[in-house]
Amino acid sequence: MTPSPDAGPSPVPARRALPRIVGGVLGLALLGLAAWIVVRDASTLRDAWASIQNASPWLLLAVLALPVLSWSLTAMMYCSLTNRDRDIVRRRHVRLTEMHAVLGSAWLLNFLPARPGMVGRIAYHTQVNRIPLPSVIKASLWAVVCGVVASATLVAVALMLMLLRDVSAAGLQPAVQLAGIALPAVTIACGAWLLRTREGHRRVLLALLARYLDVLTWLARYACIFAMLGRPLSLLEAAALTAASQASNMVPLVGNGMGVREWASALLAPALPAVDGAATLTRSLTLSAELVHRASEVLVAVPIGLASMAVVSRRAMGRRR
Repeated sequence: MTPSPDAGPSPVPARRALPRIVGGVLGLALLGLAAWIVVRDASTLRDAWASIQNASPWLLLAVLALPVLSWSLTAMMYCSLTNRDRDIVRRRHVRLTEMHAVLGSAWLLNFLPARPGMVGRIAYHTQVNRIPLPSVIKASLWAVVCGVVASATLVAVALMLMLLRDVSAAGLQPAVQLAGIALPAVTIACGAWLLRTREGHRRVLLALLARYLDVLTWLARYACIFAMLGRPLSLLEAAALTAASQASNMVPLVGNGMGVREWASALLAPALPAVDGAATLTRSLTLSAELVHRASEVLVAVPIGLASMAVVSRRAMGRRR
C-alpha cells in the first residue's frame, strides 16, 4: 500500500473535521487539475495509451499486485509496533489478520475527505482491542519514524550506487545494484536477530524491516509503471519519486496523499538527472504515470477495503455483545 496507516469510521467534531474536509477537497482539485493537464497533452496521452496496450502482461500484473504486498507489509509493521508493549502482548494482543482488516478498511476510507480512517484506527484499537490511548499514539509515532528512516535509507543507497556508477569505468551491474538495495534489509534483519532477547527493541527493528521492504515495493511500483509507459526509470529517479510519494502520504490534511503525491512527483521529476542518454522526465509524463498509479491503487483498494470493513464491523459488533 503504502496506504495511509489509519482505519475505521469514527465521528469527528465539526471544528476539527473542517480542515480535513478542506484538505480533502483541495486534494481532489489537485487530482482533477493533473487529469486535465494530461488530457490537454494529446501526444503524451496517446503515446502512454499505446505503451500500456503493448506492455507485458507481467508488468500489468505487478502494478496491481505490488499495492497488495504494500498493504500486507504495512500491517506487519503496525502489528509489530502495536504489540511492542509486553502488557499488550499478554492481555490485548492484536493478531496480524485483524491488523490487515483494520488497515485495509483505512486504505479505502482515507480516499474520502476528512480522512475518517485516522481517528477511526485509534478508536478501534482503544475500544475494541482495549489498548490504552498512549500506546496507540506511541505506535503511530514509531510508524512515522520508521517511514522517514526507510525512505532516507533508500535515497542514501541510491545516491551511493549512482556515485559508484559514475566513478566506475565499467558501471555497475544490475546484480550489484540489487545487492546494494537489499543490504539495509539484511542489516536490519541481523540486528533484530541479535536483539531477540530484548522484545521491545526487536519489534521496532522488525517494524523498520517491514517498512523498508514496503518502500522497496513503492520503488518497484514506479519502475513498473514507467516501464509500462515506455520510459524506464534509473535507480535514482525511482528512489527520488518513491521518497516524494512517501512524504506526500504523510501530509495530515489529505488522505492517501490525494493530489499532493501527483504534483510532488510532477514538480520533482524534471529536476532529476537523466542517465544513459534517456530523456528528462516531463511533467506531463509523470502526471500520466501517477494517474495510472492512482487508478491501479483504487482498483485494488476497493475490494480489499470493502472486505476489510465487513471483518472490522463484525469484530466490533461481537466485542460489544
